[in-house]
Amino acid sequence: MKTSNLLLFIFLLSMIACQQKSTTYIPKGLTKLSNEEMIERAKNGDLGKAEDVVLKDEQGKVISRDALGQMDDLDDYWTVPYANTEGKVVEAIFRKATPEDKKLRAAISEVLNITTGPSVSNVEIDCSDKQQILQKVYESDQAGDRQNIDHNQDEQNLAIVVSLIEKCGMPTLAEVSQEQMMAIWLVIQHSDKFFMKKYLPLLEQSAAKGDIEKSMIALTKDRILLYEGKPQIYGSQVMDGKLWDLYRPEYVNKRRREVGLDPIEDYLKVFDIPFNIPQKEE
Repeated sequence: MKTSNLLLFIFLLSMIACQQKSTTYIPKGLTKLSNEEMIERAKNGDLGKAEDVVLKDEQGKVISRDALGQMDDLDDYWTVPYANTEGKVVEAIFRKATPEDKKLRAAISEVLNITTGPSVSNVEIDCSDKQQILQKVYESDQAGDRQNIDHNQDEQNLAIVVSLIEKCGMPTLAEVSQEQMMAIWLVIQHSDKFFMKKYLPLLEQSAAKGDIEKSMIALTKDRILLYEGKPQIYGSQVMDGKLWDLYRPEYVNKRRREVGLDPIEDYLKVFDIPFNIPQKEE
């Protein structure tokens, strides 16, 4: 089974549809997987496909995939998977996570090697040479065609930026130029979800100090949400010629204005995508 399906299944295990309620619904004709069974299935790559699992709350109400995108505090919740007579997981019930559930999540993540995320090469960094290092990274990133991505170059740039941050800390505009600060954001924005989520807090701190634009943070948040299959906030992500799902679209221009982005209608003209949802301010 493909790793993406495994990761998506584990991601769905951390979702919840509503506030905690007493458990009253138990799927009929299905068997709950034990902790040992879940770990063994993870080892064998046999956790099933997330799209084949019907998600329900503790009252037995079906949870739509769209509803998942608006959930908060996901780490505080867990799901109980149920399999049919053929051993296939077909339902999962959301509930508040217990300490045992969180230990199980960690164990499964370790089996799937997603606890620490993907690794990058360690690069020797001279912290007194930040400007030159980041300038080369910026020029390298911008020299490529993002429609025909050079993944090897992206990986090299990521290794440099990660090594620099981990050894020297996040640079500031007092140390490097705005273009060089942008190099850090560009490389993280062009990486995968793990690195975007890991370094988002540092990027947010930089934005709060004025070292990078707030609009950059908005783009990163939207991309993370896209990768997680959730509705985006600022409308920056387009997939297959269509605007990716958008949370409360009637307020999108208000949100965009707050972070310094142009109206979504103007932005989407570049992609020849119409946007006709009337906007509200309150």
